[in-house]
Amino acid sequence: MNANRRQPLDRPRASRTLGVTGCGLSSSEPDASVMSVRRVPGLLSEGIDGDLVVFNPATSEAHALNGAAAAVFALCDGTSSRERMAESLSSRSGLPVDLDVVALALAALRGAGLLPGADVPQDALNRRALIRKLGLTVMAATALPVVETMLARPADAQGSFPGCSGPQGTQGPQGPQGAQGPQGAQGAETLRRARPELECPTGPQGPQCGQGLTGPPGA
Repeated sequence: MNANRRQPLDRPRASRTLGVTGCGLSSSEPDASVMSVRRVPGLLSEGIDGDLVVFNPATSEAHALNGAAAAVFALCDGTSSRERMAESLSSRSGLPVDLDVVALALAALRGAGLLPGADVPQDALNRRALIRKLGLTVMAATALPVVETMLARPADAQGSFPGCSGPQGTQGPQGPQGAQGPQGAQGAETLRRARPELECPTGPQGPQCGQGLTGPPGA
């Protein structure tokens, strides 16, 4: 056998494209745990009684977010990771640091139209399965993310949310001027002439005396 015969080369192995993210190498495939989410633009929010009320002018809907949902919504800024959301949610609600809890909150926010649907995974655990997974008590389960949606009248929204006031209407036409009132009477004499009925009435006249009798003629 010829020792100089060249041996066949091994076939190149399939390689995964790696990209640089942060301070290390990672797969180019998106990781749901670090994907950032950005809320839809134009939303108005205000804290009321420990909850966060978010109003969407495009749909005239108001959404009440409990503490866990509000913690995730506040970090939907396009830069925060799911791990950071899980830590913030846990510190505010006392729930375990778990990405499935974050996924439940994101799914609720997406269902309310507060997040773009393309940015939120569709495979989040439902509430019952998450309660079983985490072994939560009935009291602890009430802290899970909740988003309640209600319709809001435009007038109510304008009065409740800063920056949502409508344009000021034009001033209405001025009404006609009223007729001038009568001038007051001057003095008692003027009043007596103007209102004779107010003058004190004269008392009744006494009876007239009759003519005396004629005496007899003298002798």
